[in-house]
Amino acid sequence: MNENLGDFPTLVDLTGHMLDDRGIDDAHVRRARRLCETYGLERTQEEPFPFNLGAIEAVEKLCLAGIPNIYLGEHSCEAHVPTARRGLMPPLSAGIPERIRLMGHDEYTIKFSYLQKIAEFHGYKTVRGPFADYIVPNLTEELKAILASRGLYSDNEEAICHFVEDLYEYEYLVMIKY
Repeated sequence: MNENLGDFPTLVDLTGHMLDDRGIDDAHVRRARRLCETYGLERTQEEPFPFNLGAIEAVEKLCLAGIPNIYLGEHSCEAHVPTARRGLMPPLSAGIPERIRLMGHDEYTIKFSYLQKIAEFHGYKTVRGPFADYIVPNLTEELKAILASRGLYSDNEEAICHFVEDLYEYEYLVMIKY
């Protein structure tokens, strides 16, 4: 599954109170509560917070089906710029799912640590990281200049900036049943 988890339903205004209050009988909140309790998903400090309900349930269903090898890739809300690249790119994420406005629909970045925790709970070995693990940009002086300018001087340079940033902003998660 590549570049589709962000399109799955996300609860956008979940709070710790909603998860704790058993009197709240909303079906979506009940589903989120069950997932948090079953897998020990830590809550964010920021409230309200988006919760990738559809993506989390999809991974749970794949794991419960016993699919032997699973690959996922999507925008991560936990992506970070490596130390060697700091100063060349802006910080990539805040640690909680963020809204991405697109033509015709919105999607949310994914909290990959939740997906990884669910896979490991179900007996999967996991490997996770940024796409830049496999497509490593060669930081030439020209590329450094383009990144430093934020691609302001041409459409091509802007596209290069987005591509390089996406190499770090997109994460992959490989799950192997053992």
